Amino acid sequence: MRLAAGLSVLMILVIVWPVRYNWARKPVDSFPLSYYPMFSHDRHGKAEMTYLLGVSADGKRRYLPYQLAGTGGMNQVRKVIAKRAKKDPTGLCKTVADAIASGERDLNDVQTVKIIRGQFSFDQFFSGDQTPKSSNVLCSCFVNRDAIAHK
Repeated sequence: MRLAAGLSVLMILVIVWPVRYNWARKPVDSFPLSYYPMFSHDRHGKAEMTYLLGVSADGKRRYLPYQLAGTGGMNQVRKVIAKRAKKDPTGLCKTVADAIASGERDLNDVQTVKIIRGQFSFDQFFSGDQTPKSSNVLCSCFVNRDAIAHK
């Protein structure tokens, strides 16, 4: 009985021991606890994101798939979108519009592509309302299906 109690106390101490880093001036970053900013930075319940938006003739808006902007995984292409939107939003917009015009995806209703930088609230977004708190249109371009058809 004493052995079991002693081992239990020892296990609890081992598990709780890393908590001391919470009060350290320079905490140690190691598994399983991480103070790396990606995990520990307070985002104040919001995030900024550059994204692709399609608009139909009747004004309906829809988020466009990230694959229209490049190949690779979601995080990789998301970074490409953010970089290209800063350097050359018009080129990015044209790339996406041309991919839609070529029929790469079933997006026949999309007539305009917009590159947008928006700020989202985590609580709002994950409770179903995916409308950005604020947004800025970086670029807008027309999906020219006739130009693709004549190539």
